[in-house]
Amino acid sequence: MNVKKKVTVTMYTTERDPMFGKSASCGFGAVIEYKDKGKYVSGGAARVNRYIFELQSAIKVFASLNQPCCIRFITTSKYLYQTLKFLNYYAKQDFKKKDGGALKNSELIKQLYEACKDHYIISEWQKSVITSSVGTSCITMANSMALRYCPQFNK
Repeated sequence: MNVKKKVTVTMYTTERDPMFGKSASCGFGAVIEYKDKGKYVSGGAARVNRYIFELQSAIKVFASLNQPCCIRFITTSKYLYQTLKFLNYYAKQDFKKKDGGALKNSELIKQLYEACKDHYIISEWQKSVITSSVGTSCITMANSMALRYCPQFNK
């Protein structure tokens, strides 16, 4: 892979649950920066496992790119950070654990691998993305989408 010829982008993502685990509703917000431009991607879901939702969100964000890129991926999700960190290892293991048992969420991790395989990704975990106006945009989008899908707020 010739990294020098790829477009360089920075992605910021965050996920939110408005009821802190009690609603099973989630929202995400992502900002993809390229030069002085920004692309916004968001989504939400009701009654979903948070880890499954985080994988689905990442797949959607990576799928929104129209060419192979060098990506600095900044996320508030430790699970997503760890999954991206070990994605190539999981692929080499055929998406199974060392003992041959099933890897949790293996089908989604395979989809994430397919969405990422043409990109060069450096993932970073941050406790909060609020440190910039971009981070604030991510949080606003994530909260908005989470509230849209949260049954407690939509009666």
